[in-house]
Amino acid sequence: MSQFCNYELIGELGKGGMGSVYRARRSDGTVVALKVMNPELRGNTSAEERFRRAPTLYPSHPNIVEIYDAGECNNTFYFAMRLVQGESLAEVLHLVHKLAPEQYLPILRDIASALDAAHARGIIHRDIKPSNILVEASSGRAILTDFDIAKDVGSHFTTVGSAGQLIGTARYMSPEQAAGKTITPASDVYALGAMSYELLAGRAPFVGDNDFVVARMHLQDVPVDLHKVNTAIPVNVSAVVMRALSKSPNQRYPSAGAFAKAFADALRKQPSLAPPVKLAIVAGMAALLLIAFATVFMLSNASGGRNGKPSQDASSSGQTSTAALVQLLSSTAQTSVISSTASLNATELAQTSEAQNPTSSTSKSGAIQPTSTIAATLPIDTSTSLPTSSSTPVPSPTSTGTSMPTQTPTATHTATPTLLPATHTPTPAPTAIIKITGIIIRPPILYFPTPTPTPTINLISPIYITRIVINP
Repeated sequence: MSQFCNYELIGELGKGGMGSVYRARRSDGTVVALKVMNPELRGNTSAEERFRRAPTLYPSHPNIVEIYDAGECNNTFYFAMRLVQGESLAEVLHLVHKLAPEQYLPILRDIASALDAAHARGIIHRDIKPSNILVEASSGRAILTDFDIAKDVGSHFTTVGSAGQLIGTARYMSPEQAAGKTITPASDVYALGAMSYELLAGRAPFVGDNDFVVARMHLQDVPVDLHKVNTAIPVNVSAVVMRALSKSPNQRYPSAGAFAKAFADALRKQPSLAPPVKLAIVAGMAALLLIAFATVFMLSNASGGRNGKPSQDASSSGQTSTAALVQLLSSTAQTSVISSTASLNATELAQTSEAQNPTSSTSKSGAIQPTSTIAATLPIDTSTSLPTSSSTPVPSPTSTGTSMPTQTPTATHTATPTLLPATHTPTPAPTAIIKITGIIIRPPILYFPTPTPTPTINLISPIYITRIVINP
């Protein structure tokens, strides 16, 4: 181990253009990250001034590394920072190649919050990139580091160094920064967008033979749409990132926080799921109309068997016809798309009306009902019991034809239908009204299995709550 002033150097953590970072131990035993200016920069007045000012540009913020100490030792500037136990985003990207939007969102929020705090102090980072962001292992928090080339809005430092050298990293550099023009907080928003593109696509928006080629591409070229590079990225999320990469600063988001919020909103809304939901609603309404039509059709045909005298116990027949309707509707709730055949006995339906007319003295035969196929695409709640009519009984009209023997009313009797004579005069049929008393629309469920980054979409159709009212 070597010694640097009051610090014992344990090992090197990394090296950049301005200095090297070491794991070091202070005299009080605290382990820190110590950054020491590169020896070759000695005598470079501009570089020394930048390095000396760097510790003062770190805002106090939970997502910005904390500065402990700064000074000069043996004609070399240094400063000590909190040692973050974790990995950089560059290391994470190397391991996983790319991140899912849901995985990246917390990181984006943290860095956007850190940038907003810096911008509020008039500080522009100018070097947003994965290697300058650490992910703390214990908390998962993203922490922004390396303000070495950060620019104070009131300072005189330019974006181009000596001999035309670019200040910053060309891979994430905004067009105005690459052109050596005035930079603003929107320049950091662009760099954040470029880094977001790389983390989500697995590749940078522009790749070239050297930094100047890449810088020119930032100035002139339009990156391939993020969704086309990685189709797992939703279209609306891709649009958010692409806006952050707009050539004009005025067309980007007004702040890093606004960018992060738009990203979160786009990820939450998932508008691409809207068409299936709308289709399910329309299909459900169509199914309800079909059920209503089929029910009225069967009740209308069943009216041919009604006459003035009940052939069964009124209560039994009313319960039988009601149970038949319940069974018909229940059959549509077994699966999302089903077809079930339901037949209603004409005599049973006629008995619903006869239950309301105990004064009648004759009974005619019922008609055999045609079979009707009911198709439904949405489940229907049939838990509500179906009421029977309790109106005042009135005499039922009679009709000519062959009479059926009077049967003894019993609770378990099931009538046998017969054909109606040609001279039968039908009486008005009872009407069935299907009322939608409520709609429950459950939103799509996004399930994110671990460690698979691609979400599984479980689309749940709306549920229509219905009840049937039978009016004679």
